[in-house]
Amino acid sequence: VNGDVLGAMIALSELGGLVGYALWRGLSG
Repeated sequence: VNGDVLGAMIALSELGGLVGYALWRGLSG
């Protein structure tokens, strides 16, 4: 279970990073 939770957290972190990067690029032109 811990492995699944850790994997999910990493996946969400990576996804959040991509979304944040896309938003930053969009806002900064």
